[in-house]
Amino acid sequence: MIAVVGAGSWGTALAIHLARTGAPVRLWAREREIVEGIRSRRRNPLYMPDFDVPAAVQATADVAAAVDDADVIVMVVPSEFFAATLATVPAPRDAMIVSATKGFDPVRHVRMSELVRERFPHARVAALSGPTFAREVASGSPTAAGSSTAGAASTTSARPRRSPTPTTSPVSTSGSTSTPRIQSRQAMNRC
Repeated sequence: MIAVVGAGSWGTALAIHLARTGAPVRLWAREREIVEGIRSRRRNPLYMPDFDVPAAVQATADVAAAVDDADVIVMVVPSEFFAATLATVPAPRDAMIVSATKGFDPVRHVRMSELVRERFPHARVAALSGPTFAREVASGSPTAAGSSTAGAASTTSARPRRSPTPTTSPVSTSGSTSTPRIQSRQAMNRC
């Protein structure tokens, strides 16, 4: 199971994308209006309201419930709220934590992945970045992103998948079929 912490445009787009791969997704939203909108109408009424949210996405306002037993936790909250939100996330047992938030901490001027490592020093941490837009990812349009982890030999880039050869990148959409793919830990390794 993949937990997405943050239901703004980017978090909602990633949740939609991840659910299309067949992975069960729990999406945490601070706003109850978003949780109710996704539960009742399968739409995020505040962000990305014109996109259907797949049934594989379960919305919750409880961050502990969102990350419970997750294989991967994707942190997708604005940088100015990242540290405060991260402080509410319970310590994961063995989940990889992926920072998908752009920018630096506005107070300490450190990367989001550094905040994650400080909060969870034994966790596997990755950062997702790239020239992507939420609408492109949600619609399944061709786009690319890269991921990096501490100690990795290099950053790997997502690329369209046209063969069963696995990639190590978290996000990739196929230009020919617009079928999304994801890899990371168990959930990412099954695609």
